[in-house]
Amino acid sequence: MILHMHEFSSFTTLSALRLRALYGNDWESLSQLYAPILGSAALGLYGALYGFASSAKKIKVADFCQQYELSKGDFSGLLSSLEALALIRTYQKENHYTFVLYSPSTPRDFFRNVLLRGLLEEKVGKKESDRLRLSFNPPPLPEGEDVSSGFRNVYGDSSFAHLGNFEKRDSIHSDRAHIRIGMNEATFLEEWEKMMGKSASPSPLFSEQELRDIGRYAVLYGYDEESVAGFVRESFSYAKPFGKRVDFSKLESLCLEKKNFMKRLEERKRGRNIVPGQSDFAKELRIMERSSPVDYLSHLQNGGVPSKADIKIVQYLNKEMGLNAQTINALLSYLASKHDGVISRALAEKIASSLLRANIETALDACDYLKEQDESKKKGEKKEKESVSPSKKEPSILEEKKEEDISEEEAWDILGGK
Repeated sequence: MILHMHEFSSFTTLSALRLRALYGNDWESLSQLYAPILGSAALGLYGALYGFASSAKKIKVADFCQQYELSKGDFSGLLSSLEALALIRTYQKENHYTFVLYSPSTPRDFFRNVLLRGLLEEKVGKKESDRLRLSFNPPPLPEGEDVSSGFRNVYGDSSFAHLGNFEKRDSIHSDRAHIRIGMNEATFLEEWEKMMGKSASPSPLFSEQELRDIGRYAVLYGYDEESVAGFVRESFSYAKPFGKRVDFSKLESLCLEKKNFMKRLEERKRGRNIVPGQSDFAKELRIMERSSPVDYLSHLQNGGVPSKADIKIVQYLNKEMGLNAQTINALLSYLASKHDGVISRALAEKIASSLLRANIETALDACDYLKEQDESKKKGEKKEKESVSPSKKEPSILEEKKEEDISEEEAWDILGGK
């Protein structure tokens, strides 16, 4: 069911822009993975706009529809379907629309995305979906040690000192559209200027570190750029030296104070189901994917306000360790399920290190990884428990050790089999 459609008048014009040419693998993804979801008519429109983009011309929507034998209603409906799957982004300026064409997800990313995979399974069935997934698997890597050079081995860090501190997960951006889960600094500064007016000084008001930290609060608490700009306005002082103008203690208090956790919990409960799966895990996974870590903490507490200690843990996982919101939420869920809702920072830190080394970036992958670790530990512990006398009660490892003394191996031992 399409809930949003564009309305085009007889004077509306359009143009199309493609970010790069599509290659064989892209067309294969479109024909085998996207076609069952979208249908041939939607992919035909994508192909028509793709071809039209090479001309760099404007055309009336009515003429375009006549050329391809489409009604305006069909055109708008098919366009919305393509937008929903991030194949097209639409930009409007007055009575002109520009359609930006994005490449389809790679098969690997397609099947890692619970929304896309769920829609495909709904259309073709799980058996056929699994067959398609396996058909795209790459051949196994050759035996032997990988002796390739790393980025820093070749270029080093000193050549990029002028860029400041770049994040652990910085990478070259692709031309595929993704759901944005972080703060857009340019949009934040635009919202700031709307509230405060444009600064007469050519010097920046915020340091790069301040902007990064503001962005982290936006992600952790789930606020958009306009909302967080309002909070920063109340936490900002021109009288302070550059780089220290934002009172982050006050900003954090405002972020927490302005949240209505019970209201957000009810909104999530009433939210429209996008993924066909109705299992408890599928429902929880959707919440992990669309909640900020602080909102997810509240969800784990049935809508209650999270404790400051738990909020400090998610701040540390994001700022110091570099975990994204989805992975943090999956980790919080895992830890809370193991010790009656108690979340230990030491255990969180150790297991977060494992997630980072495994390059886990989505809630689904994190849940699968943690489940695999559990099953692996349970197999080893089963034999160990059989050899221990049931009459002799062993002291809890948590009672014997301080949190800072817990090793990563011991952390998995504590959690495994619980």
